[in-house]
Order: sequence, then C-alpha cells, then structure tokens
Amino acid sequence: MASVNVVKGSLVIEVRQRQAKEDAAATQRAVELADGVLALRRRLSKLARSSTVSALENEVPLLAMLERRSAKRTWLSPEEQSRLTRLGQLRRVLSELSALTQRMDALETETLGTFHLAGCFDAPALQQSQTEIQSERLCLQRDFFRFSFPQPDDIVIAIYSEHRDWMQQMISIYLAHAAALGGKLMAFEFVRPPEGHDLPDSKPRREPPKNPGAPMEKPPGGWVGAIMHLRGDLFYPRFLLEGGLHKLLAKAVSYLCLVEAGATCLAEYTPPAGIHRGGAINDKSAKLRRTFKADERTISDAVMEDSTWSRSGPDAAMCRLIEARLAKAVEDLA
Repeated sequence: MASVNVVKGSLVIEVRQRQAKEDAAATQRAVELADGVLALRRRLSKLARSSTVSALENEVPLLAMLERRSAKRTWLSPEEQSRLTRLGQLRRVLSELSALTQRMDALETETLGTFHLAGCFDAPALQQSQTEIQSERLCLQRDFFRFSFPQPDDIVIAIYSEHRDWMQQMISIYLAHAAALGGKLMAFEFVRPPEGHDLPDSKPRREPPKNPGAPMEKPPGGWVGAIMHLRGDLFYPRFLLEGGLHKLLAKAVSYLCLVEAGATCLAEYTPPAGIHRGGAINDKSAKLRRTFKADERTISDAVMEDSTWSRSGPDAAMCRLIEARLAKAVEDLA
C-alpha cells in the first residue's frame, strides 16, 4: 500500500508493506494449522500400528472362539466370564480407534486440500476438531495401555532399609499417594528377623500389623521392611518402575532404601534372602532409582528429569515424578 502527501511543498510518497505482512502472517498461521493436523495424524497412526494394538487385535479372534463355544453352555467359570468381558472391551476400543482414524483421515484430507488450494481455514473449527480428536486419542491410548497388562490395577511394593526414619517416610509417601488417587491398601505385612538363631538358611518373618487400617501406628520392634498390596487405577504400571535403590543424601551422609515391585498379590512375593542382615541392601545388585539430595532439595531420577521439592519435604515432588513417568509410558506406547 502507498500514501501520497505534501510536506513543506514537496510530494512525499510512503510505501507500506502492511498487506504483505498480513499475507505472510496468514500463510504462517495456515502452515502451523496444517502442521498440527499432520502431527496429530502421525501420533494416531503410531498408536494404530503399535505392537500393543496389533497383539490385542490378534487376541480378539481367539476370544471369539470362546464366545462361540460358550453360547452353547449354561454355565461359565469366573475366568471364562472375565475373558468374555475382555472381548467386549477389546471390540469397543478397536472399533473406536477405527472410527477415530477415519475422522482423522477426513480432517487431514480437508485441511491439506484447503492449504494447497490457498483457501482460507476456519481456524476455530479446525482447532476444535483437533482438540476433540486429541482428547479421544489420549483416552484410547490409555485404554490400550491398560489392556497390555494382565492385572493393571494391582501391585505389591516391598520396602527395606537399615535407616528406619527414611524407610517410614518412603512407606508414607506411597500410602498417601495411593490414597490420594482413590486407591486401597489391600494387605500389609512387616518383615522382621527370624526367631531364634540366625542360621545361613534362615528366612525373615512376615507378620500383619496390629491395626490393618493404620499399619504404621504401632510397628513391631526390630522390623526391617514392609510389604504392601495396593489396588487402584493403573497401579501396576504406575508403581512398577519404583523398584530399585532410593538414596537419601543429607549432610554428606547417605541412607539407602531398597524398593521391590512387580508381584500382584502378597502370596506371590518372597523377600530377598538375608534382607534382615546388616549390609544386605548394599550387597544387592539393584540399580539406583532415585537420589534425594536434602541439602539441595532436589531429586535425581533415573528415568525423568530432576525435580525440586519444597521445605515440607520430597513427598509432592516424588509423586509428581511417579505421575510424569506414567504419562510418558502411556504416550510412548509401542
């Protein structure tokens, strides 16, 4: 654009580039919108082509055979009923994934067609469509993640340390976080040294708390660890990677806490041999999971980025890391 003015008897012509700038901004905005659609399409395609989804698709015809056989019977075992329930759930999420993929295909075709024809986007409508598809993708991704575990909601966590205060704090963090997520403490046991002489083949004792509803109110004397069965939404993958050594550094002194996770009920879990003996945790080949630096108020995590904590303690920071790790695992589903 140009303007013509007379200044002090002279003709002054000003050339303005407003239209060109506006056109460039509109083009850049169109590119960003198109890129957003393509990125969402790639994430959805990654989910649809993942080995997890493929394995679940292969599971459907096997369960369908059970469904056909069951139709001729009047009684089904609890395990068969559970498998048929799973069949219905798998069919639902696979159907929803197919429908969402078709919607994404249509959106991508329309968006790229408009872009290549230099047409105008309805930006608010396009962003709304992206937001809806992204929200549904995340829900489906979480569903497929759940179905990849035989018992996604149950886990046994065992905690051992020669430094009781540090061990109690770790136990409290897990119990409080599970409760905050709406989970339940299904069972709890203390681990104590064996009675009588400690022979080479002696095994530690396991005993329930005096108050199952508040197990840490009166711990028994001489206890060296605790085992807890937690149940809640995705508790198995949420706490599975907590296994390892958790080191507390405070004023140049280190305290080790060994966490084991993986079983889904107390009967499946066996404490490590000799865990009741001094130095047993140092002798374990467990990998370092987290380092809590009290003087700096930071947590160095083996999987996630470092995190800081407030003056009140590392509880909230550790819970944030647990949730961030779960979100990452869901997003990285392959």
